[in-house]
Amino acid sequence: MRGFLFPCAVLAVILGATIANGIYVTSLCDGWIEALHTIEPQIGPNAEGDVSGAVESVYGDWSDRQRFLHIVVEHDELDEVESLFARTISCAKEDDAHELEANIAELITQLRHLKEMEQPRIENIF
Repeated sequence: MRGFLFPCAVLAVILGATIANGIYVTSLCDGWIEALHTIEPQIGPNAEGDVSGAVESVYGDWSDRQRFLHIVVEHDELDEVESLFARTISCAKEDDAHELEANIAELITQLRHLKEMEQPRIENIF
């Protein structure tokens, strides 16, 4: 019986860590998505506030989590988000409202995809 309990305990720990990781990555992505949604109303000719600074603030938070994310998430997905952040920051600095809106929408979509990839679902297992 003892030979059966140890492997079950190891599997339970791995399952718990996987679920905890999914919850943590989901909460991170939700925070970034929420922050990007708050930036959207600031875009445009009558906008108030520093859009470039707000985008860079979200990117700074993203950058602070890179070490962890590179351990648990596919690098291709992280590279795509990184590229989108670079394009979004560039558009924000150039005050290109139309392109900035498009890049923020694409960045939000990619963050949602990243979040979905880390959730414990059957389609993510197979």
